[in-house]
Amino acid sequence: FTISVAGQLNGTQVSRMVNLVVRTESFARYSYFTNSERLPDGTRIWFTTRDSLQGPVHSNDQFNISGNPVFNGPMSSSAASINYKNPPPTGGNNPQFNGGLSLNASSVTLPLSVGALRSAAQSAGGSWFTGNTTITLQSNGTMLVTNPALGWTNQRTSLPANGAIFVNGGHATVSGTLDGQVTIGTSHNVIVANNIRYADDPQANPQSNDALGLVAEGNVVIAQAAPYDVQIQASVMALDNPTTQALRDGSFTVENWWQGPPKGILSIYGGIIQVARG
Repeated sequence: FTISVAGQLNGTQVSRMVNLVVRTESFARYSYFTNSERLPDGTRIWFTTRDSLQGPVHSNDQFNISGNPVFNGPMSSSAASINYKNPPPTGGNNPQFNGGLSLNASSVTLPLSVGALRSAAQSAGGSWFTGNTTITLQSNGTMLVTNPALGWTNQRTSLPANGAIFVNGGHATVSGTLDGQVTIGTSHNVIVANNIRYADDPQANPQSNDALGLVAEGNVVIAQAAPYDVQIQASVMALDNPTTQALRDGSFTVENWWQGPPKGILSIYGGIIQVARG
């Protein structure tokens, strides 16, 4: 909404016009957002030297820092302090808050579900699938869809006209290269099976209009079989809707993350928004 206010000094030619643009805040503005910085058993999760975040960061919980992570955007926490594994200046922890640090910030409430996305996907311009569904995005502006309920196996179809895709009653497995603007939602988990990239890379071309949202009412999970050095170009959102699935944390995580050797560097161009850090 644009609010315009005009004023004139009585009896003179002096006047002023003020225009103010007001919009609903989007969670996509965050490069990182959490409600909780702990595992379900209460164990703290740490930012370490290997972590680098470029955009706005917020948590309704207390941040835990071990080492020298880098935060290049504004960082805020609803807690009154940072929890350091070894408190500075002598403990060896030296995080870089290059975009500033704000404590005691107002808490931000995440939605439980995505009713608007569901409605859009069920409308004439959207795509609605029932049961486990695999979506492979194609660089020519189409997608390959595997959905047992429809009898589809790599069925090529156009992206929905309104950009809304929803998988109800099953997981959405996503990979590929997107040419377009789409939000993929699911009542269960989003599973990242392979790299997810834009056809027109906004890191190389800031004028790119490709945009992807991955929204799970459960978890967003990188599959254990995904390749090394996975790249995800998307805004990733993991909610926690107890009405559609019994056991869930609303986290962005790696399948069986405690098993096997490290699998390289996870690079995300977009954001991670989650109820509980995974």
